[in-house]
Amino acid sequence: MSKLKLGLIGENISKSPSPLIHNYIYKNYGINAEYYLYDIKKEEFDLKINDIIKQNFGLNVTMPYKENIVKFLKGIDNKIKKINAVNTIKDSIGYNTDYLAFKNILSNYDIKNALIMGAGGAAKAAVKAILELGIETLYIFNRTEKRALNIINEFDNKDIKLIKNINNVKFDLIINTIPVDLDFNAIAKVYLDLVYLRKPKEIAPIIIDGFTFLVEQALRSEEIWFNLKFDEEVKKDLRKLIRKNF
Repeated sequence: MSKLKLGLIGENISKSPSPLIHNYIYKNYGINAEYYLYDIKKEEFDLKINDIIKQNFGLNVTMPYKENIVKFLKGIDNKIKKINAVNTIKDSIGYNTDYLAFKNILSNYDIKNALIMGAGGAAKAAVKAILELGIETLYIFNRTEKRALNIINEFDNKDIKLIKNINNVKFDLIINTIPVDLDFNAIAKVYLDLVYLRKPKEIAPIIIDGFTFLVEQALRSEEIWFNLKFDEEVKKDLRKLIRKNF
């Protein structure tokens, strides 16, 4: 029996730890599958994407294609209609495991106000998760204010506000989805930095790095593809594995 093909679609992803995570799962859970990287340039995306979807049992999607991928799918999970950004595909249906990972991680903390830095697909997933956790006030900061305002308008929620200057401001939670390094000195109780290849700023007593988030959302993808469940020991082992190799 030939191996099932799965993989990650993105741009400039040759150093992604995703194959390490998913192939570890397949080896240790006896799944006849292999995970690949599909590094596609923007100008080639529309030409290649349909064939890649057809050839793979399941796919992950990362920057810059989480929103653009939607029009190539049969549909998206009803829970993520507001997000309209996909990072996991099965049977040509789109899901968002960033949203699921945010909900699972952040449900452990008492959060009344939060700042989300960025305005892309991951930021929208964070907005939906945080609103569902019952937060009182959510601030959006982005270098391009128009994109932040677009998110606010899409969710149409009075508890979401634009913030233009985040320096010397305190929050219960800060989520940084911006891929480039920004110099800022906001303070938080919990700081989650999605970029796994940088060391998070020491601005909170509780810091959740990008590797922790990467493992959480990756395992949520495996739940969708193979209906697997994972305990904390598996997550710890995977975090150790990728930190050792990256």
